[in-house]
Amino acid sequence: MGNRTAFESELAAACRESMADTQAVVMSQQDWLTVARGLLQRLQEDTRGPALLVGGPGGTQKVNLRGTEVVLGRSEDCTVCLPYRFVSRRHCQLRLVDEQWVLEDLDSANGTLVNGIPCDGKPLLAGDILQVGEATILFLPSERGAPQGSPG
Repeated sequence: MGNRTAFESELAAACRESMADTQAVVMSQQDWLTVARGLLQRLQEDTRGPALLVGGPGGTQKVNLRGTEVVLGRSEDCTVCLPYRFVSRRHCQLRLVDEQWVLEDLDSANGTLVNGIPCDGKPLLAGDILQVGEATILFLPSERGAPQGSPG
């Protein structure tokens, strides 16, 4: 699977902790949702979304989603600046549509992955993992642990 960022390693550790009774945990692309859920379980109760937990070579930061549009990219003019390799100036955006955050790629050079799959126009769910260049991003829902847009 190649080299992991520090954030991805933390996600893998969270997964292993949440699956402590399992004999062997082998990480694959399909495991990222499980990994993210493991990290969500470790977060403190007061952690509220909607937010992004952004990890990259520069460390990890939590970014609260405010308004109805959030642009991610290398440019300092973006709502969330990701000063990493393989990130376009205006890489992707999250838009609030009918109370659901939707990811849209902005014709970036390297595309945007959600849970390891190239995506554009995808509604985000709790624990989705976005890959934007060297940044690995965990989507935190409005209510901890509840999928966005699910019937209440």
